[in-house]
Amino acid sequence: MESRVIEATELTIQRKATDAMLAIQGALLELTQLRGEPPQTRLVIASSKILFRAPVELDVLLAMARTNNFELRVRAAELAQQGFRLDLAQNER
Repeated sequence: MESRVIEATELTIQRKATDAMLAIQGALLELTQLRGEPPQTRLVIASSKILFRAPVELDVLLAMARTNNFELRVRAAELAQQGFRLDLAQNER
């Protein structure tokens, strides 16, 4: 019985691989058609070099995270409002 389960799993995986290959071929044909090329034309993608800027220092990133983090700013505003409520309650006494 376990061998049947393994065989069924293998068939399912083969089916998914076939479906994925058909989807790739369909997408390539559609792309070729959109480019106005004959269907036999192979798609060649030119490689390009991606240039990244120099990374920012960790101290600068941490400082930016502390000052620009939305969740921290919201929490600070909530704490400030609670402080105002406490001050108001003390003044009302």
